[in-house]
Amino acid sequence: TDTRRLSTPSSGPCGGGRARDAAKEKRRRSTSGLQQEKPKETIWEFFEEGKKKGTCKTCGYVVGVKNNKGGLTRHLSLVHQREYRDYTARMDKNWTHGMIEKNLKMSVPKNI
Repeated sequence: TDTRRLSTPSSGPCGGGRARDAAKEKRRRSTSGLQQEKPKETIWEFFEEGKKKGTCKTCGYVVGVKNNKGGLTRHLSLVHQREYRDYTARMDKNWTHGMIEKNLKMSVPKNI
């Protein structure tokens, strides 16, 4: 008789890998090795976050976010130009600060 066992993958229809992956995605390690919550994305300052949708705080329009958040950005750009300019300015500022901190290995004050 054959005594070998078939192994089942941890993620898939029978496994519990999805919940573990989702929890892992929400956390990240700091430089000290401690786990911390992943910072909330800037786009969510303009939308209420649901499971698979975002609701615009300005007009109440519901945008699906099943696979990505591009629809949220598109809604802001087409319907709320002022909020979109504010969003892109914040994104540029966050990117610039991140690059300065990464490349110069120095912290940038929040008020700049």
